[in-house]
Amino acid sequence: EKQVVGISSLAPEYHLKWLMDLLQSDPFQEIVDVRYLLMTEKRAGWKREADDCTVGILYHTMKCGRFEISKYEEELKYLSKKLGKERVMVVIDDVEKGDDNETKKFIDNNQGILSLSTHFLLIPLNNKEKAARDKLDQICKDLRRGNSLR
Repeated sequence: EKQVVGISSLAPEYHLKWLMDLLQSDPFQEIVDVRYLLMTEKRAGWKREADDCTVGILYHTMKCGRFEISKYEEELKYLSKKLGKERVMVVIDDVEKGDDNETKKFIDNNQGILSLSTHFLLIPLNNKEKAARDKLDQICKDLRRGNSLR
């Protein structure tokens, strides 16, 4: 049975189309059904859509401003409680480098993010699809094995 991956974001869908396309390509399309969930002030609609998902991705692009966990905290808490933190990941797109130093800085500046999600992926401006594919390949293997993203 396919995993239903809900990508929740404040950003318009065109910002994350590349990620949706990637998840709908080989080898991911065999195991996932991808949905875009626009986050708005009307959280009831978003929650209904999120309730149909088995995996949650919170997506933010730096093109829409600096990442602050406070913008997403309520939704992250909901996903973590509903799906389990092991089935929730955070993707920050369009960062400068996406290396370990930048990742540590993001985590240090957004305390609590790892208590609500298992994976925290920074995707650089350049070579984003390759960087994402490399990081998502391991996650794909985990999804094939069962419920956990670890």
